[in-house]
Amino acid sequence: MHWEWSRHLAPGYPEHPPLIAWSIALSTGLFGTAEWSVRLVSVVAATGLFWVAFRLGRGLFDARAALLGVVPLMLAPLFNAGGVLATTDSLLAFFWLLSVYAIKKAVLDGRRAAWLLVGVAVGLCLLSKLPALLLFPAMALFLVATREGRVWLGRWEPWAAALVAILLFLPPLVWNARHDWFTIAMRVGHQSAQGFTLTYLAELIGAQTLIVTPLLFAWVMWGLWSCWRGRSDPRAVLLGIYTVVPLLFYATYSLFARAGIHWPAVGYPAGFLAAGAFTAAAARPRRARAFLLVACLPAVLVTGLLYLVPLVPERVVSLTWSYALRPGKVNTKQLDNIFDWRPAGELVQQFLDEDPENSFVLCRDGYALAGSIAFYTPRRPPVFLWKLQKRNGAAYDMWRAETDLRGRDAVIVEEWWNQEWFDELSCCFDSFSEPRHVEIVRGDRVIREFYVFRATNFAGFAETTEASGP
Repeated sequence: MHWEWSRHLAPGYPEHPPLIAWSIALSTGLFGTAEWSVRLVSVVAATGLFWVAFRLGRGLFDARAALLGVVPLMLAPLFNAGGVLATTDSLLAFFWLLSVYAIKKAVLDGRRAAWLLVGVAVGLCLLSKLPALLLFPAMALFLVATREGRVWLGRWEPWAAALVAILLFLPPLVWNARHDWFTIAMRVGHQSAQGFTLTYLAELIGAQTLIVTPLLFAWVMWGLWSCWRGRSDPRAVLLGIYTVVPLLFYATYSLFARAGIHWPAVGYPAGFLAAGAFTAAAARPRRARAFLLVACLPAVLVTGLLYLVPLVPERVVSLTWSYALRPGKVNTKQLDNIFDWRPAGELVQQFLDEDPENSFVLCRDGYALAGSIAFYTPRRPPVFLWKLQKRNGAAYDMWRAETDLRGRDAVIVEEWWNQEWFDELSCCFDSFSEPRHVEIVRGDRVIREFYVFRATNFAGFAETTEASGP
């Protein structure tokens, strides 16, 4: 989806602010469009995160304490495997921690010029993802809670930094104002319960022990507790606040609505640094290394498994499992979504080549299908969706509204023989070619199939193309 955004550059998008799209457009513009160049943005951001984490840890304490925090951070599945996915989260985590580093320079080191870096880092963080808004209460808490911070409360520099951040965030802010605050509206109340519930909180905590691994999660929580015990030290207050604010916010949110398991991730880098610093202070070097070796081993195993699963999914996970509360979405059958899309893309291209200047691709529903077909079809054609998305994938609704496709031919792509939809299409096209079929086989199973055919002279979208829902 984010790669598709990069082909439609704009000051804002329905789901997230635009920095991920702008960054992918820069990367693919420099290096060409390929999987690695799309992912490069996240890899660079993750690498920058680890570098900033080391600089911050060394600046607050020393190199040993910094390494004790950064090495586990690098091995945690959430940041290691997650750092190669082309999502907004790597950019968010990098600029979040860069903001912490800049605050440290401005407040604890007393460097006035660092407030400019605070403003730029916070602004770029806001351009990455909306949870960056939590930086404002975090910064306010730190300034109020420490003697060094209170010195700056009556100064103009923090306000100037906030102004710089808001100015950088103006493009998506104006875009949202012109689109009924779409990005914010779609995030409020999503997957909410009918009232107070502990179920989602239990899910969130359980998920953290998986994506961070149990020992490292417990270690970070110990580091957070140590920050509270050492709250007379402004360094502990700094790391503690920037860890606890996102963790506490999403823990509270999960009492009423289901939170994404990765949403609290921005709090962990500071938490790892705190745990590393307090471990360095409490244990001899040899014991500290031994503890981290034991704590990091599960992280290495889980991370290795995550890299191995896409290569040989059936060999790695042969059992059948589903989560009782979300059996349709959280199950081992999702591994069937990991496959080579190129055979489907090559078949689509064959139909497009019949009239490449007058053709577009039309899928029935789902931004994942549309984006994958667009990317893996060799000439990367424009792809549109028949059904309105309204929520995730709503950018396709906007692109469809902005483009006059009437009179053009379409290459129809569907993942199964959907006679009802094909009949629905008959009123919108003059004629249809014979469908061709491609199967994606794994072992002795057909895990995915695609039906592709050509339709001529599109009359326009029917008014009854209802939204597919959240």
